[in-house]
Amino acid sequence: MTRSAVLRATIAAAMVFGGAVPAVAQQPAADTVSALAHVARALQDSGAAWGEAIWPGYRPDTIPRLFVLPGRGTALFGWRGDAPPGFQPLDGAPGALFRPEADRGAASTGTTLAGRAVAQLVVSSLAFPDLLGLALHESFHVFERAVARDDRKFGGAEASWLVSRYPAFDATNEAGMALEGRILRAALLARSAADARRLAREVAAARERRYRALDPQFVEFEVMAEMNEGLAEYALERGSAFAGRRPLEHTSIVHLDSLTSAPGLSIRLRFYSTGSGIALLLDRLAGEGWKRRLVDEDLTLSEMLARVSGFRDPEDQAVRQASAAFGWAALRSDAERSVAALRAQRARQVDSLLGRPGVLVEIDGSALPGRFIGLCGFDPQNMLQAGDGVVLHTRWLRICSGAAYDGEFNTPVVQGAGNTVLRAAIGEESAVRITVGGASLSLGGLTHQEGAQDVRIESPGLTLHLARADLSRDGRTVRIKLYR
Repeated sequence: MTRSAVLRATIAAAMVFGGAVPAVAQQPAADTVSALAHVARALQDSGAAWGEAIWPGYRPDTIPRLFVLPGRGTALFGWRGDAPPGFQPLDGAPGALFRPEADRGAASTGTTLAGRAVAQLVVSSLAFPDLLGLALHESFHVFERAVARDDRKFGGAEASWLVSRYPAFDATNEAGMALEGRILRAALLARSAADARRLAREVAAARERRYRALDPQFVEFEVMAEMNEGLAEYALERGSAFAGRRPLEHTSIVHLDSLTSAPGLSIRLRFYSTGSGIALLLDRLAGEGWKRRLVDEDLTLSEMLARVSGFRDPEDQAVRQASAAFGWAALRSDAERSVAALRAQRARQVDSLLGRPGVLVEIDGSALPGRFIGLCGFDPQNMLQAGDGVVLHTRWLRICSGAAYDGEFNTPVVQGAGNTVLRAAIGEESAVRITVGGASLSLGGLTHQEGAQDVRIESPGLTLHLARADLSRDGRTVRIKLYR
């Protein structure tokens, strides 16, 4: 949700929920349909060009849009194929659909509908610039998630729960944040390129000093919030220009002068303004090329600003001199050979351990919140990286999640990337005992059991209790799907 949308949504929610909301709403008024259709046509006709002007590969014209009308229903534009359940044709907008159900809990965000990624927009203004900007902002979130990769920052999101722990009462940090906002706004308003670059270096310097005193987890929160919401707000800023509104007139830029002066709003909203402001400043300092560089070099907006502004120049020069003097090229070649050899060695080690005779158990956490199998105990002295996010626990591991499951491995375990899958050879079949609800289960006859209750597995390599799980077997592999 955009920063300005947050403010309007608060008012809109009060209007919608102040009285009774009908269980089934009528089709929206003609002026509402016309305003939504105007934005949909603009995106369909010009979205490809606008998207590329905002970010390489961004195509808002290809992303369906859900316009949530508080208290009345939801209009769907840009959908291809059969209508999703509950939707019917929207009067006055050929090809558009409408679901006449009031959605009280909807928020502007990227979401899914019938298995497809869509941009969901809570409508609080029918003005074309507002609707277009909101559509570009939320569609950018859909784009970010579609191109996200585990090994790079672009497309990722911040740990938003850290809002509850952020040092909101640290006066030094608050003053530093206010200083950065004012310098950044001055850089955006600077008349000359030289002044803009000088002020950009001052932003980078002030930020680096503040970050040295800030807990690293909050630094990570800030830079990822700028990458997530800041870049989506940047898409809104550029969209405002397409709609005929000068970017510097938009609230995210105006708010740079008062980042710490809104005690009634979440701290997270600051980074909508700083992220979009930095992106607009990078446009001025580096043209369009900075965007591909940010992705290719896996940089944050903050680091990109430091480099483009020249703040990193002394550091870069010192590194170049040292690299030449001490043989960087040879060191790099040696390191590449060592890493390749280590990767191959670890891969062989994983294959050897999983290839041990007997039963191979595979524990699947894809149905868990966050697709994460909780680790309650591990030995850091016996953890080895095996490449591509895979971790090898060479002797012991414990997993647990309250009453849902509790298990202890006394054998090597391969932890898949993201800790969604664990695999281990747990012993000969004759030594593996499985009970479901207290009754013994024959491994030889196991094919598939869905929703098995009170499952217990005892073997030389694993002791595991699960309140509920799906069980199946494929050859020597017993698969267990966890639930919470």
